[in-house]
Amino acid sequence: MTCHVDPHRVRLLEHLRLDRTFVRGEGSWLWDAQGRKVLDLTSQYGAVPLGHGPPSLWAALDDVRARAIPALTQPSRPFLAEDLARRLLARAPLAGPAGDGAVTFASSGSEAVEVALAQCRAATGRAVVVAAERAYHGLTQGAGALTWSRARHAPSDDVVHVPWNDPAALEALFARRGLEVAALVLEPLQGEGGVHEADPAWLRLARDLCDRHGAALVLDEVQTGLGRCGALFLGEALGVKADAIVLSKALGGGLVPLAACLATRALHVEAFGLSHGSTFANGNLACAVGLAVLDALEADDLALVRRAAEAGARLRSGLEAVAARHPGVVRGVRGRGLLLGLELEPVGPERSFFMAHLEHTGGAVGLAAGWLLNAEGVRVIPCLGSGRTLRIEPCLTATDAELARGLEALEALVDLFARGDWAALVRPVLDLPPTWPRDLRAHDRPVVSSTPITEGERPTRFAFLMHPTGGDDLARTTPAFASLSPEERDALAAWGAARPSHAPVGFLPAVRGAAGAVAQGWLVSLSDTPTSLRARPRAEVVRDVRAAAETARRLGAEVLGLGAFTSIVTRNGDDLHDLPLAVTTGNALTVALAVEGLDLAARRLGKDLGRARACVVGLGAVGSASAALLAERAPALLLVGRPDRDERRALSLAGEVYARAARDLERDDTRGVARALREGLRRWAARGPVERRRLRALQTRLRALGRGVGLDDPAGLGREVAWAASLAGQAPPVAFAPDRRAALRAADVVLTATSDPAAVIGPDDLRRGAIVCDVAKPADVAAAVVEARPDVLVFEGGLARWPEPLSVGQHLGLPPGVALACLTETVVLALEGARAGRFGRVKGLADEARTLRAAARRHGFDLADLHRGGRALTDDDLAAVRRARLGRAAA
Repeated sequence: MTCHVDPHRVRLLEHLRLDRTFVRGEGSWLWDAQGRKVLDLTSQYGAVPLGHGPPSLWAALDDVRARAIPALTQPSRPFLAEDLARRLLARAPLAGPAGDGAVTFASSGSEAVEVALAQCRAATGRAVVVAAERAYHGLTQGAGALTWSRARHAPSDDVVHVPWNDPAALEALFARRGLEVAALVLEPLQGEGGVHEADPAWLRLARDLCDRHGAALVLDEVQTGLGRCGALFLGEALGVKADAIVLSKALGGGLVPLAACLATRALHVEAFGLSHGSTFANGNLACAVGLAVLDALEADDLALVRRAAEAGARLRSGLEAVAARHPGVVRGVRGRGLLLGLELEPVGPERSFFMAHLEHTGGAVGLAAGWLLNAEGVRVIPCLGSGRTLRIEPCLTATDAELARGLEALEALVDLFARGDWAALVRPVLDLPPTWPRDLRAHDRPVVSSTPITEGERPTRFAFLMHPTGGDDLARTTPAFASLSPEERDALAAWGAARPSHAPVGFLPAVRGAAGAVAQGWLVSLSDTPTSLRARPRAEVVRDVRAAAETARRLGAEVLGLGAFTSIVTRNGDDLHDLPLAVTTGNALTVALAVEGLDLAARRLGKDLGRARACVVGLGAVGSASAALLAERAPALLLVGRPDRDERRALSLAGEVYARAARDLERDDTRGVARALREGLRRWAARGPVERRRLRALQTRLRALGRGVGLDDPAGLGREVAWAASLAGQAPPVAFAPDRRAALRAADVVLTATSDPAAVIGPDDLRRGAIVCDVAKPADVAAAVVEARPDVLVFEGGLARWPEPLSVGQHLGLPPGVALACLTETVVLALEGARAGRFGRVKGLADEARTLRAAARRHGFDLADLHRGGRALTDDDLAAVRRARLGRAAA
């Protein structure tokens, strides 16, 4: 059903499986529409202090109805609002005379902050307002300018932010601009910002600086006030009196919207008082609830407030014990009373690229909250301004047993993070039932770097953009996901792609080349998959890739590698031409090492590429350049593409291959297509004079190309060679194959490099004893081929061996010291000192492959052993293929 209330937020809640519809509430418990009971440890950001549906507050509302008290009587004097104002001022720690001041009522905390700003500016005649970094004061225009997350994106000349708990920074600011400052607005304990308490000495300094410079000190106690932190006003507990105090949330008891700005008489000037107004302020009905809230809090000498302090201290102690039992998982337990924060340690690349990405984008703590709700039946919320902190904010009336249950659930979460079973964590978002987490710490892989950079060294910095190409990628970079089925992994990849984002997920502090150069760099992941990249508008995708590239540039990268489909969607980097970076697709080294890998595999299996029929599947940049290099080894080449659009491309590619072969036609040791072309020209005979003239013209053209004459019509040359071969009833050395299966069954060796989102080669498609180099991401060869066809050798193409066994944590699922050629090319360019230029583009890619291969060798990078599924193939593996090929049973 379409949601008409805040649909964007609802989609986020749906994404994290936090989208419960609660239809009943009582005390600390909520029941959803399916009857599931949930322990609520959020109390609506502290706005439900007495629990859901407290009888005393409903009694106050019933009394208003029974007495027919008018709810709204503006602009007359509202007697219940005046009663509430007197009660609040009697308790409020304002800087003026005790019990004196003025209260301006409002409907929300944001509105009350706006009131405070207007009062301070009217009273001082100044415009500048100072707030703290990580602050949250609301989302309306003025309050939003103070809120740190908004201010960073829309800075204002009239709003200044200072570091939290930093006396020197605060003093320096007032020394520079003190006479411009109207107000310093602070939370005595930041809630959304990660539950950080103000240092009392810092608050006292703030009070002193405001006094000396004629500014007002405003304490935003929207979350901390009225008992939440074990005192009616936290500022008072910290030893500071304010010129204005902002209240909301708890004041309305969770039943009515009610807020207030309490100010000294000196601050509440006539210029403000006669100009401000709000239709729903001063309402008797809302204030009746506020009075009932105060009654409950003040009863029995503030017994409920004292209980919040005591229960909060016990809960914090319990959380600290949980942290101690699981070292390395909890970064901190903070807060006071029943406003506590549990900050988790960041999950790095040594554990999971998937979780590291979520960590940077704020999704990890949301996923944790979703797991608590769905697996444990406990409701907590993340701090919006802190990507790793869960805010624990029970009702003040929560029982010891309820708090113990919440603590038990939170320990289960911490234990899950300690064990590293991320598959258990994601089960709720996949609509899978909970499982008991396994201990997968043995699968953690540390980052392994070269010798640290020494003082005076200037490494070139690189960044490599990547994204999962399917569910198998997730399992390779997060071992826990191997327990999910292939369908579940694909669903998880699609879940991540549903909210496009990017994040730096790994850092390699040093990579040293054999020639002495040094580089360092980042892996920057995008959440997209090939399917999502194709489904989204291209302009939107390019914008997101560009944003990831800009993040890399801000990190200091000078060389940018485009991994997986980030190259394809940016037209081999052409859409990023204006970036002040060296940009590479990584295609050149990928091509060089893929073809070398086929050569190595053939030798290890006792095959001669010089006698093999080769097949290239996919005629994009990598496939075309690989065909050009493979043609230097194999005499016959089948080009497999889409019949509806690739035939002319294949003809052009064939012509380019023949032009390159023409350079070697006269050499005695010529190999591959050059040798086949030379022998063909000797055998192909023309019957009539017109045909003979045409054949002589072809020979003349090839000789000219061998002398360096340019090729102006590649497709025409491809067509002429095909015609010449047809004279003898033969196929040309390079032929387009519209029937993929027929071509594969005819091929001895296969290099496949399509951009298809699913496998295109199955068990029945390959010739007996075939060798297949799969360069595609996601893989072109179905996983079933390896099991069903033991007589064929399938391996991952384009893998490099580095000079040292380095590793970026999970390292894309590869062993230390082995990496994708596209990533390696990025590193090699950094070691070469590249700062600008475009590399790995389509034009001239085969020649560039040689250049980058030579550079890689110069820095100590070489072809890796043959790998499949993240491990090197052994002699035993190859022996099993030889036996199966010869029809003998495996030992």
